[in-house]
Amino acid sequence: MLPISLVSSGDSRPIALIKGKETVIRHLQELGFSVGTPVMVVGTTPAGMIVEVKGVRIAIDRTLANKILVEG
Repeated sequence: MLPISLVSSGDSRPIALIKGKETVIRHLQELGFSVGTPVMVVGTTPAGMIVEVKGVRIAIDRTLANKILVEG
């Protein structure tokens, strides 16, 4: 497993685990992130990255990106 922040742009991987406090996990689940769901890295910015999950593009900062672990 590796954090989504280490995945290259254009690469899609299934989510293996979401780390963090219950409020953070719940927030990410409300955005569509859940174990087994594929997530694709659309691009990166200095502050974070843009990912696509369930057909929706979402901008997340590096702190949140490091809490989303995908299959390596």
